[in-house]
Amino acid sequence: MRHYLSKIPKISKYWILLIALLVIRKSYANHYYIPSESMQPTLEVGDYVLVFKRDYDRHQPGRGDVVVFEDPRNEDILMVKRMIAVPGDEVQIVNDRLWINGIAASYDEVEVGEAGDFGIGEFIDDRLAIRECVLDSCRVIYKIPGITHPNINFIVPAESYFVMGDNRDNSADSRYWGFVPSKNIVGRASRVLWNFNFRQTIPSGDLTRMGQRL
Repeated sequence: MRHYLSKIPKISKYWILLIALLVIRKSYANHYYIPSESMQPTLEVGDYVLVFKRDYDRHQPGRGDVVVFEDPRNEDILMVKRMIAVPGDEVQIVNDRLWINGIAASYDEVEVGEAGDFGIGEFIDDRLAIRECVLDSCRVIYKIPGITHPNINFIVPAESYFVMGDNRDNSADSRYWGFVPSKNIVGRASRVLWNFNFRQTIPSGDLTRMGQRL
């Protein structure tokens, strides 16, 4: 008997999540398709991410979370961005350096192998990969040398959030269209379920991204 049982494949936590998603998706979880490059290198076009819809029932979104929300300009459209600041935070962006509550973000080189086998001095197309850390969160972002954005300084209002894409020079976000109301937040993106880009002439996918945590 043990001989036959040993041939039964073990069920990983990843597949348990997929099964659970099919069962409870309407109330507790769902998936979201990534259609654009605005969250690279964290999320790639064609990623399907697992979104926990009830994660913020007991607490507010945290700085650094990847969140899915209804676009404040058109609530029929869902978007995904990085949570940068929460209600009451003072946010400054001066010469493209982020400050939160008077604390400046640090910007350091990315070690080889961490975000696609490149470092801060190596270009991906025309972009540089940089690790940005501020307060209690870090992430790898893309920057294009020579591109700048307007300086900003404000305090995030109550029941509102400030979000940005990790692909900083290719992201329409709170820097340009304002804050995300708390009522618009759908949930927290937890991990990549799978990657399949069917919008190309020849559909393709990247199996190596399955199960990656965000």
